[in-house]
Amino acid sequence: MENKILYFLILLLCLSCKGYKSNVANNNLQDRICVSYSCDSIIFDNVSTSTQVEFKFFDTDTLRETINQSKSICIIDLVKNIKNTKDFALKMIDNKLVVPLQIIIRETVDTTLFYSYAIKELKNNSSTIKGNCANLVSKENNPENKVNLRRWLYKQNKYLPDSTFVQFVCIMNDLNKTNKNVYITNDEVPVLKNFSNTNYYVNTKIKADKYVLFAASSQKELDDFIEDVITNDFDLTTESVSTPMKCYRKLDSDGYKCIFLIAINKDWTTQIVPLGLVAIDNEAPMELFSGESETPKFLSFSDNMIVCLPDNCEPINGRCSVSIADWDGNGVECNVSFNIYFYGDISKVVIHRTGDLAKWNSKKDFTFNLENEKSPFQTSIKMHFSDGDNFIPVTLYDKHGNHRKTKIKQTARFTRVPSNDINID
Repeated sequence: MENKILYFLILLLCLSCKGYKSNVANNNLQDRICVSYSCDSIIFDNVSTSTQVEFKFFDTDTLRETINQSKSICIIDLVKNIKNTKDFALKMIDNKLVVPLQIIIRETVDTTLFYSYAIKELKNNSSTIKGNCANLVSKENNPENKVNLRRWLYKQNKYLPDSTFVQFVCIMNDLNKTNKNVYITNDEVPVLKNFSNTNYYVNTKIKADKYVLFAASSQKELDDFIEDVITNDFDLTTESVSTPMKCYRKLDSDGYKCIFLIAINKDWTTQIVPLGLVAIDNEAPMELFSGESETPKFLSFSDNMIVCLPDNCEPINGRCSVSIADWDGNGVECNVSFNIYFYGDISKVVIHRTGDLAKWNSKKDFTFNLENEKSPFQTSIKMHFSDGDNFIPVTLYDKHGNHRKTKIKQTARFTRVPSNDINID
């Protein structure tokens, strides 16, 4: 009976958002630190010096934070810093979503409050797309979240009924949330040449006068397109998403792109929703320069929107460098060693022995398949070098049908001496 009364008093305290204050003085009244609790935050007033605060949850999980001024701290933000949030979420469920929190400031404050957590229901994706793209979902609504959490519970031998499991998922979703709007995909990202003959089917609850699909790699591309659509009296748009839709992109722009549904009203108000992810690759392989980064990890847009590329995303934008590591020989035939550095979607390199390079050997193309090789790849070819500059033709290929021709210059000088020996410089 006593436990029920105690729990009732705790619950009344937790449901009240008026908060309470705990004042514990130092020797001087002016040094008094005031701790108050309002809804879901702890408020520290009259903090004039650097002060370490200890937060203890369930008498087991302890966090420490140094505050230098009066401030408000969201309790759920504190909980996000706990080492094992899954175990903590189970404790919350076992305790009827009431979290005891002890606040300790040495020789100043030692008080306990009871935070009543309110479940935040998961939101369903209101807009979806079907077609040749990888479907995007917000990170918090990722269907894999439930699978991973159920797998963790199974490994811990902690069974939860369906209704309780939903609570567990909601709590974990809240604890993993950040101030960024993160979108991910569980699909393979297709590599396209363009959107020609490609239709998409969109389902959305967004109501607007006009709709259009646009694939962008940056916020500027998106903003420029919306400006062009409006100033051209809603050109390219449709009044309904019930029919197949074309997707547009900036002319001659390649790379990873997010497909947005753009909903525009006649008064120019606009809503944008990320729906899909594709890669456009019409770019021939480029020279590889030191310090150059590889595939980006995400696309960034305004309003803290991040579109993540999956770890297994097929690389595009191949980079390759073919150079001569060493060579030796005489004026008839030289043994030339090559270093091939590469990354991205480079598939093969062809080194051509043509013209004077094949003066004492047959003309031949030497093809090196790199898809199963590691960078740098090394090889040697016999060629004829003449005095002066020698140019070796090279062709770089990627996996998506793009190629680039280039040449390597090697200067040689052969000095003949009376003994008929040949010195190479």
